[in-house]
Amino acid sequence: MENYAGLIEMVFFYGIAISFGVWQWWKMRRELKQSRAERAEREAAERASAENE
Repeated sequence: MENYAGLIEMVFFYGIAISFGVWQWWKMRRELKQSRAERAEREAAERASAENE
């Protein structure tokens, strides 16, 4: 077991680092989808109000 202590530590550390990176990527994609949908909704409302005038 002592021979694998460094390997176990590396797997644990890099597993946490990669998990954090994936979580940030997933969060950013979700936020971008939401902001794009809000922008599209706002632009559609502006176009509709411009057409009515």
